[in-house]
Amino acid sequence: MLLAALLSGRHVMLEGPPGTSKSTVLKGIVREMGVPFIQLTGNSDLTATKLLGYFDPAQVLARGYSHEHFQYGPLTQAMIDGAILYVEEFNRLPDDTTNVFITAISERELTIPRLGAVVAKPDFRIVAALNPHDDIATTRVSRALRDRFCSMRMDYQGREEEIEIVQRHAGNGDARSVAAAVEMVRRTRSHKDVRLGASVRGAIDMVLIARQLLEFGDDAQGDKLLFAATVMALRDKVWLNETTSRTVDEVLWEIWQGVVEELRPFDADLSDPAVKKKAQRAGDLLAPDLPHVDDDVEEGMTERPAPRRILSESEHHLLAHHPGTPEDHHHYLDAPLDREANELLSRGALEEVVSLAEIAPARVAEAMGRHRLVLGRKAHHLSLEKLLLLTWDSLDPETRRHHLDGMIRLVLRMARSGMPYRERHDGPMAAVPYRFHSDELDLDATIERWLASAPGSPLSAITDYADLIVRERLPRRRAYVVMIDQSRSMRGSKAVSAALVSATLLLHLPAEDEWGVIAFAEEAQVIRAVGRRALHDDTVRELLEMRSEGCTDIAAGLEAGFAELAKARMHDRIGILVTDGWLNTGPPPFSLVRQFSRLHVIELPGGDPALCARMAGAGRGTVSRVRSLAEIPRSVRRCLSAT
Repeated sequence: MLLAALLSGRHVMLEGPPGTSKSTVLKGIVREMGVPFIQLTGNSDLTATKLLGYFDPAQVLARGYSHEHFQYGPLTQAMIDGAILYVEEFNRLPDDTTNVFITAISERELTIPRLGAVVAKPDFRIVAALNPHDDIATTRVSRALRDRFCSMRMDYQGREEEIEIVQRHAGNGDARSVAAAVEMVRRTRSHKDVRLGASVRGAIDMVLIARQLLEFGDDAQGDKLLFAATVMALRDKVWLNETTSRTVDEVLWEIWQGVVEELRPFDADLSDPAVKKKAQRAGDLLAPDLPHVDDDVEEGMTERPAPRRILSESEHHLLAHHPGTPEDHHHYLDAPLDREANELLSRGALEEVVSLAEIAPARVAEAMGRHRLVLGRKAHHLSLEKLLLLTWDSLDPETRRHHLDGMIRLVLRMARSGMPYRERHDGPMAAVPYRFHSDELDLDATIERWLASAPGSPLSAITDYADLIVRERLPRRRAYVVMIDQSRSMRGSKAVSAALVSATLLLHLPAEDEWGVIAFAEEAQVIRAVGRRALHDDTVRELLEMRSEGCTDIAAGLEAGFAELAKARMHDRIGILVTDGWLNTGPPPFSLVRQFSRLHVIELPGGDPALCARMAGAGRGTVSRVRSLAEIPRSVRRCLSAT
């Protein structure tokens, strides 16, 4: 199909996941056709000038503009050579760069200032390759450009073909290891927790690494070494669904057990303590993440009983949504806990009180209200900060008022933590003075500036880097709105997430962007309107003073959020939804989700992960599963960095 399209003079777009032999197949066809071949990889730094070419600045200053001083880019070189231009990662190119291909394909001719027309030879073709599953730093290919390409989808090879590929690249080694590696990567593609599985490259890596490990170790440990190679080879090649709570290693271990069971009779019942203990002692190569088994758990004995206050999943669920209501909980969180909290607080043992607050924040908050003097003496204690984060929503008004300023400082400090926000360069190209962001010299603009400042001797005008004019991609202006769930299910430490998300946003957002904050439960209210000037402390204070109550109407929050974004009159209108997804009133939100340019979801625990993932998918955004407040700043920065 690909050969027929190229021979008929068509340009082709190859779509498929990594490792489906797009490059290999094309290079084989090019060799058979006997035509020149030029390859480049798309990225956000590949500008139209780099694609087309440029005049050598030194030669121009010394001898003036001339054809022999022009440095051809990959596109113009392919046109004059009659070559096949292969562009990998095509959907990572900026829009203004891909627009150059439209004229080259339609007219087969490009006009470059001071150079003239570049006419393509008859054999000139463009083959673009892209991974439709990748959503990081990618852009949508325009309809106008797709209309000029023929499309061909490439999928993974069959099992026998993949075995042959592995044998060719890894040598004729152990057939059993090759079969295990191929079966392993194939199963990653159909696992329920995997979004995108590994390609045959993962199987090749597995076999090569395992072979080297066998040279260091014992042949009897072949399966252990092969699984060690599996983890090393596949850990970064498998993309998990964003809604899963499992790690890549756990998923690989589960798949590996099924593969080994088929290749040899082996049934490791990990529910049996004795077998679990043996697997634990076998080493991390075989079972890296198995729970620890104490040495005194011998065969035939049961494990030690669970420690006190380890609650069931249903009890944790009840505590997340109805903290501090013993009638809803069928366990021992009653008067003994109150007495213990009072005793610990009176002694100032805040570290131990924190462990109680993790189980029943509302009950501990009541005790904290009776020990304000003790808490006052611990004003700068790290454990007090943890305690306030866990119980803030349940504290009485007087205790909250006493610690409000400290909480504002704590939230702002947490928002500043972690890696700094990476500056965006995703907007239009502009001629600006050099400021160490771009290496693409605008020769005409620089010469004009030199002539204007020093007509007699242009070179004498170079006194600073800013005298050089470059083409730089500016940030695209965006409008953000944070829509924060303030319903009853957001109690406990989740109540602080609203202030932390907003604080992270306002501290890391570029000055040219605008933003607003919406809080919603059964109804929505505007906390900070788009375009409104407000101090950082004031916005955080207002969010910390709110109470979590009522049912969850996500549609109300989305509707109010988009209404605020409409005031910004910007092309990119991005929403950040902070919720646990516990929808219990109002209409389905999906029709409203699609109104946003992108909708990112920061999913907090205790709700409906599937709903959060569906909303992010419909909104062409990302979903970040947050299980602690410390993860929130990173999740917000991820939303800001997404294109």
